[in-house]
Amino acid sequence: MKTQIKKELHAKSLLELKKQLKDVKDEVRSLRLDKEMGKLKNSSSLSLKRAEIAVIKTIINEKSIEGKHIKITKEDDKNKKPVAVKAIAGKGGKK
Repeated sequence: MKTQIKKELHAKSLLELKKQLKDVKDEVRSLRLDKEMGKLKNSSSLSLKRAEIAVIKTIINEKSIEGKHIKITKEDDKNKKPVAVKAIAGKGGKK
């Protein structure tokens, strides 16, 4: 997938990405159906669409993790405890 397309995907919101993911999944379903019926001329288009799904899912995951990180950081600022101390304390470290 081209870098320019990936940059455009990073610029989209989570809702737009989820909608695009649904659309691409629908395209994959129709491509699979065409393949089964023998209508698909370019069989590589199926793998390209699956790769596009993987990229979109990765970006969605990155954005959701980024959003969770921001929430944790703000919460930790209120409690005035460093993030590392909380992470260690949850794994049997010193409290």
